[in-house]
Amino acid sequence: MSSDAMRRTEPKTLPAGVRNAVLSEARILLAASNSIARRPLAALHVSPGWRRFGAMETPSYGNMVAMLLLLIALEAPAIHLLVAATMEDGALREALRAVFLGSSIYAALWLLGDLRLLRQTQGVLLGDDVLLIELGQRVRGAVRLENVIDARLLRSDDTTDPTSRSIVVTPQPRPNCRIRLRSAVTMRGFLGIPLRGESLDLYVDDPGGLVAALEEALTVAKRDAGDSPSPDRPRAQV
Repeated sequence: MSSDAMRRTEPKTLPAGVRNAVLSEARILLAASNSIARRPLAALHVSPGWRRFGAMETPSYGNMVAMLLLLIALEAPAIHLLVAATMEDGALREALRAVFLGSSIYAALWLLGDLRLLRQTQGVLLGDDVLLIELGQRVRGAVRLENVIDARLLRSDDTTDPTSRSIVVTPQPRPNCRIRLRSAVTMRGFLGIPLRGESLDLYVDDPGGLVAALEEALTVAKRDAGDSPSPDRPRAQV
């Protein structure tokens, strides 16, 4: 079942926040089942006029997921034996075993699904007048280039801007570039939770390329300010 089909069949009586959370988790579990079934990732298509900056070429998050899955596989039987050794036989012991086993299975499925969704979403797309962001279930949103002040690379000792709220967009341990905005934007985060910030802290595989492309796009936008848009320029509905 596709995510669109799940959206059509979800109960309409649920509050919006609950519906978003249910749909988010359903997408992750569906992605996990596709990984277990070894279905190939959906091909990523970039329309002419857009530039894509991915975030999953670096294997660090994939390696972390593999390590966590190994820990889950080792932890589950250990907890099973510990419960058996410390509790008398009965309904409570069996219930605890079921809870621990269920939580371990769910955690493993969640990690698999999250990793697959990160790999099959676009990351960052730069068009003529808009920056689109889609990073699995982590962050989805858009920023008009007219709202961008500038972009710069982050050093290893940089931290999230303490003077403004920042939306962190990264599957890796640390972001590597920062985009400052003229006004705050709202994006959709994990479980559909709104994220609002006055800057974006991003991780992309080619941060220098993204910063240079944004600077070029901003320069062109300033030069063409007041001109009517050309029909061959990429536009997006935000």
